[in-house]
Amino acid sequence: MSSKGFVVAEEGHVVSVYPPASGVGNGDVFSMRHYNHASIIITQGVAASATTITVERGDDFSPSNSTAITFRYYQEATSGGDTLGARGSGTSLSMTSGSKQIAVIEIDADQLTSSASTLYVKNSGGTKNNYSCVAILSGARFGAPESATEIA
Repeated sequence: MSSKGFVVAEEGHVVSVYPPASGVGNGDVFSMRHYNHASIIITQGVAASATTITVERGDDFSPSNSTAITFRYYQEATSGGDTLGARGSGTSLSMTSGSKQIAVIEIDADQLTSSASTLYVKNSGGTKNNYSCVAILSGARFGAPESATEIA
């Protein structure tokens, strides 16, 4: 543990939800059963068209029973790359065509239920867009093991 900040590799868990790819796709389903918070970071390289990002909670890793949830987000929608805008809230966010966009979605475990503790990031819209998505899980609970997997 660092006294200067949060050391992700020691105090959190990193999930590669959607590795860098060209096209539209949905990310891996991941669990929040051991953590109180998820910061989901979506980056977009070059995008030929707009896309819509939604997050669903589910009861398994399929996801066979999933429901869209409301989430808080911060977004950089210009080519600046590192200046997030004001907090937004909704069941979806739109990433426009262009390049170098980033969105950070914040979700607390109390937005889920004990029977629906998995999250599923969905990306729909543009077909020739370059995206990646990583979730940083924090606030370990129940003595979360340091290197436990949170994906199926």
